[in-house]
Order: sequence, then structure tokens, then C-alpha cells
Amino acid sequence: MPVMQQCPTDSPLMKAWGIYQETDDFKNSLIWATAETYAQAGAQMAQDPDRLFTGLEREKHAKGALWAAFMAGFNARADGCARMAGIDVEGE
Repeated sequence: MPVMQQCPTDSPLMKAWGIYQETDDFKNSLIWATAETYAQAGAQMAQDPDRLFTGLEREKHAKGALWAAFMAGFNARADGCARMAGIDVEGE
């Protein structure tokens, strides 16, 4: 069973993530990922004020989803590079 652990901040993955977060693509994706939830906040507050996410919580959820997509793409790219170098990535 895989064990989850924090990536070292100096790992290639975390360096690439930091660089990606500074791009216009990331900022635009974050806007699109949170726009719908911000628009629904008023209706949600009227129905159940205890379930209303704060703006910070919305952003954390959106960043989590963007992180998952980024990591999948990063790993797919790394796997592709490993295969090109003749490294077996299936047997991990």
C-alpha cells in the first residue's frame, strides 16, 4: 500500500509546482475553478449558513484539485522520459 508523505521542497516536482503557480495559466485556472463556487455562495448561505466555505477554503480546495492535475501531468511526463531512457516504470 502506498504511503503518502510530503515532498521535499527542493524536489523537481515541488520546484516545478512553485514555478507553475506563478504563471498566468495557473492564475486563470484558479479563477475558473473558484468562479462557480463564489457565485453559489449567496444561495448556499441562504440554505445552510453553517456549510458556507470561506473564500480561503474555496481557494485551498481549488489549489488541491489543480495540484492533483499538475502532479498527474508531471508524473506522466517523468514516466515518458523514463521510458525513452529505457527505464522500466511499470515495475515500481
